Amino acid sequence: PAHAWPWDSTVKLGGKVGCNYAASNTVQWAWVSGSDGESGWASLGSGGMTRPYSFTFHRAPGSMTVKVNWGCSIDGSHSTSFGLNRPAVGESVTRDICYWSFCRL
Repeated sequence: PAHAWPWDSTVKLGGKVGCNYAASNTVQWAWVSGSDGESGWASLGSGGMTRPYSFTFHRAPGSMTVKVNWGCSIDGSHSTSFGLNRPAVGESVTRDICYWSFCRL
């Protein structure tokens, strides 16, 4: 069964990240950083204009700010920030990040 313990600070962030304008404007990379001091390259799944991503925080407080930077092959780098709360059940949090486009894989 899925658990969320007050002392378990692991949060698995995932979802879809996307570019826009043209199918050839593909997601090249994604960098995730949290206000808890953790940061790193997100794992990217297969795809093109939209790709699944995931990043695991190991020291997440109850709530924090997350910044995601990602690069598109045609129009370069993009960035967004959002609040992230540790889930009450389990460890997974889904957040789709698509720059003015539908998040379709």
